[in-house]
Amino acid sequence: MLVQNTPNSIQTRRHAYYQTFFWLFIFTFYSLHYYRLIGGDFTFLLFSSKELLIAMLSFYLWPNKWLIGRSTILIIISICVWVTAIFLAWSLLTYYLCYSLQDNIRAYPIRFNQYLKAIIGLGPLGVIKEWKSFVYEILVLFILSISPRLSKMTIDERIQKAKLERDQTEWELQLLKSQLNPPLLFNTLNRTYMLLDKDSEKGKDLIIRLSHLMRFTLYDSKSELIEVKKEISFVEDFLILMKQCFGERICINWKIKEIDEPYSIRPLLIIPIIDSAFNQMGNLDKTLSFVSLILDIDESNCLQLEIECRSSLSQQQQSVFSHSMPNEGINNVKKRLDLYYENRYLFDDLVKDGIRHIKFSLDLKLY
Repeated sequence: MLVQNTPNSIQTRRHAYYQTFFWLFIFTFYSLHYYRLIGGDFTFLLFSSKELLIAMLSFYLWPNKWLIGRSTILIIISICVWVTAIFLAWSLLTYYLCYSLQDNIRAYPIRFNQYLKAIIGLGPLGVIKEWKSFVYEILVLFILSISPRLSKMTIDERIQKAKLERDQTEWELQLLKSQLNPPLLFNTLNRTYMLLDKDSEKGKDLIIRLSHLMRFTLYDSKSELIEVKKEISFVEDFLILMKQCFGERICINWKIKEIDEPYSIRPLLIIPIIDSAFNQMGNLDKTLSFVSLILDIDESNCLQLEIECRSSLSQQQQSVFSHSMPNEGINNVKKRLDLYYENRYLFDDLVKDGIRHIKFSLDLKLY
């Protein structure tokens, strides 16, 4: 029976090979060191095994995943606890190994003989107290055992950052295609042209809002964090554009509370949720459709967004229209929320009695 190699199994085997080679390198390094110090006696294998054991403890007890996303103080405390625990294990193991060899102490070379006498003379607690005398050995041990971990952390962080930047770029492109696509711009510009003949002030205002929307999407959204005020201003411009595009076919109402505090947020998180309310409208010819929106920041510094919408299209028409124009915006927003605001947001999207209810809450306290 042939066993199919899956990508996970290949990666697991490769990982095991790398670790085996790494531990063989550590053991060989210490074997050569202690062989020069002790000689041909098999005692050098005991000390090499001791160093290998401590190196493995250092490697596998290093709080790699736990340190990610923690504050500087917690990281410093965790590393101090880790260093203390490893040094304590090394000191006690070194002492008891030297103590077990005291009966044959004269049989070893002078340098190793002096080393054994010094360790035994200090006692288990004395080795800990005289830690400055063993700094070199501990540093070499830590560097050898932890350098692969630190290298992997750095590489993973760079890969994650590159992935986020790539996803952000792709998301911005999708946003341009889904929200500022040519038909939408064409319809908006057409209405703007008509408004310029009937009401020049409204037409000028629409052009200004359209330019703000384009500028925000292309330039301001590249910042890591932006003020909530800017995001809300973008939302208002977008809603006005939607109102102009759909005209009287949809009743669009919104209530947005004025934000005074300098809250910050990741850019373009709110607008795809709002845009999803318009995705199932299609080419309406009735006035039964509506979109109602409330946006606020409550006393607990949580952004609250509530949307209710109903389409005059039948349920079958909405399903066909949704499949023909899939909403990638919501999926991208959820991915970004999981990356940047894990366990700090709530998102509910349900339909009751033909009305779609969307509720979104985001904790802004840390920003």
